[in-house]
Amino acid sequence: MVEFDNHDIVKPALDKVIAAILTQLQHDAVKVIWLSVDFRMLIAATGLKHTDAQKAAGFILESVISSLDVEQTLIVPTFYFGFPQSKVFDRRNSPVQTGVFGGLLLEKYAANRIVQPFYSFLVFGKQAEPLLNQRFLHSTGPNSIFEWVVEQNTRVIAVGHHYVKSLTSIHHAEQMAAVSYRYEKFFAGVLLQDGQQEPLQCGFYVRELGVCDFSSLTLRGDNKLRDEGMVASCLIMGMRRPLLLHIVDHYPVHKLLVADLNRPEPQFVDYYGPQRANVDVINSVVADKLYQAELNSLA
Repeated sequence: MVEFDNHDIVKPALDKVIAAILTQLQHDAVKVIWLSVDFRMLIAATGLKHTDAQKAAGFILESVISSLDVEQTLIVPTFYFGFPQSKVFDRRNSPVQTGVFGGLLLEKYAANRIVQPFYSFLVFGKQAEPLLNQRFLHSTGPNSIFEWVVEQNTRVIAVGHHYVKSLTSIHHAEQMAAVSYRYEKFFAGVLLQDGQQEPLQCGFYVRELGVCDFSSLTLRGDNKLRDEGMVASCLIMGMRRPLLLHIVDHYPVHKLLVADLNRPEPQFVDYYGPQRANVDVINSVVADKLYQAELNSLA
């Protein structure tokens, strides 16, 4: 177990964050946990030094792993979108492009990274072994990692950022509803593993160029999920700065979004592009503003 000096002022703050995370594990129905931590916000809240970031990431991860029961599985996103250009997926060396937390953990836990050239995860706990032995040749849609994520009713625990940044399953919902602005495209390359190469081909639900620049949850969708009680917030106090934690369970959200996307005029997921202005799609800039506004209102 990674440890911090008990006299370190950062340790009590990290303990508060970990305690808030562990509270969300203690529920009989929660079998798979998706943990995402915004380290920029964590550093601001705890006073953690940048040079200790890797140590802190390991401390958080190992604290959560040690608290899993025998039926639970923990996943941490380590997404990589360079596969179409590099034509290589390497568990250890393909960089994490969706957050510092997964990147900090990759060096030590690369053996726990599943084989998925786009949407890989570090996995720990009950279902780690079968996931690590499986090849997910689709990123979303049938027989994909996100089909598994949704079917397991995976619980997102998002620390320090708006939950929509961890709701990549929106693209799974889009594919299940066969939206007009995306389509599945296959990319071929190789898997590098233990000094060996093997052919690897994977489908990705790409944007229709010239039509869609970005798609995601809308402000109306965010309001709907909150009205339906599908999003919970937890304020972590007693640190240099307060920190907000969001909790979302995948299955009910997915069911609601697919039903909406199958309507003639969907409201909860939308896109914008060259010929279509952004009305209320939540991109990363909007997500950050929403997070800060909610944090300010609660703190």
